[in-house]
Amino acid sequence: MPDRDYNDNDQRTVQTKGNFNFNWEIIKGLSINYDFGLDYMHSHEDIYDSMKTLGGMENNVPRGSSTRGDASYLTWTSTSTIRFNKDFGKHKVEAYGGIELRSQQNKYLHLSGYGFANDYMKEIT
Repeated sequence: MPDRDYNDNDQRTVQTKGNFNFNWEIIKGLSINYDFGLDYMHSHEDIYDSMKTLGGMENNVPRGSSTRGDASYLTWTSTSTIRFNKDFGKHKVEAYGGIELRSQQNKYLHLSGYGFANDYMKEIT
């Protein structure tokens, strides 16, 4: 019997991305721009190697093996700029400035265990 008939290997992932932009001309020649972006992802994995397969054996003793994993990633970026542009007859003045802030947070959790009583009790507690 193939391993896939006894083993479990489930993975789920959720991901979302979003962006926001705001422009405003305060007065003629003076404007501000604001951008914000967000990226979030969460992934979960459940793996179980049955006692009836080679992956679930240790030294030819059926023990079962279970692995659980979670990962979360959150990143955001914020960019603000200001622009000044003014003509004075034959002369022109231009100025541009800005700042960008960025945050990235990653969280991981990984568990594994073996020595289960049977193939129906697969959870790590």
